[in-house]
Amino acid sequence: MRIAIEDLSVVLAGRAVVAGVHLVAGEGEIAGLVGPNGSGRSTVLRTVYRHLRPRAGRVLLARALAQQPDVLVLDEPTNHLDVRHQVELLALLRAQRRTTLLALHDLNAAAAVCDRLHVLQHGTIVASGAPQQVLTPALLAAVFGVRAAVVEHPLTGDALIAYDHHTPAATPNQRQQLPEAVGET
Repeated sequence: MRIAIEDLSVVLAGRAVVAGVHLVAGEGEIAGLVGPNGSGRSTVLRTVYRHLRPRAGRVLLARALAQQPDVLVLDEPTNHLDVRHQVELLALLRAQRRTTLLALHDLNAAAAVCDRLHVLQHGTIVASGAPQQVLTPALLAAVFGVRAAVVEHPLTGDALIAYDHHTPAATPNQRQQLPEAVGET
């Protein structure tokens, strides 16, 4: 099973919070949904939840995995876990190879576990593609407002983001609009 969202728009209290979103999680693929706070991640996930019709109410992730669903939709599953348990959970998700739509704040975790990333900003997808294609210094400055270098992880080869903690906010020139096409958008 795959997840395909085409031209999703959501209006709440007369305000468009998500507009024209297109995203895909192919069969057996982990697709990450990333973006700053207020970008529309939770709204997109809530819309997907409503269409998947869970068998029961809210369940623990372990129970959901034990039931072997075709699709997983997870909102910050590593939140409140220590580093070891974050790594174990993400490794388990990779090993399961189930179609998964996953929202994460930790961009390094997203780069390590996701086959494809969709980057939200102000309710629209501004970039989609493999983490190595999407997570660029320009995108990190424009969308997240941070200065960073993206290098190859020495152990895994994944994209690894090294944030500038001495000058964390990107300059106004670095926050200019993204180029028209970043990744597969």
